[in-house]
Amino acid sequence: MAYKEIINRLDDHAKAHYEEGFDGWIETLDYEEKLDIIHGAHDSYEACYARFIDWVADYAQSDAIRAENCALYEEHPQYCDHIKANAEARRAEAKEWANKVLPKELPYEKVEVGF
Repeated sequence: MAYKEIINRLDDHAKAHYEEGFDGWIETLDYEEKLDIIHGAHDSYEACYARFIDWVADYAQSDAIRAENCALYEEHPQYCDHIKANAEARRAEAKEWANKVLPKELPYEKVEVGF
């Protein structure tokens, strides 16, 4: 599968789940930036999705931190709770995908480093 097709699928997923923390992917990145994020992953959709969801989780966490720093919990507590829930859900999904996609064993010999 070509990266362009993968990015289109990721964009479709982000649009369908926009209010669940995927807004940053749509609103802040252009095609080249999205390609930089997933480039180097196997050109399988699953490997690219793992990088995508990791980026989305980081962005959602940043949103939650900004909301906390702006004291949105005082003026808009429901909105702040929504942002925090998005961050937690995306981080949990990122961890799940990392466990699915990343190799369980390193592809090289382990080296013991001494000091």
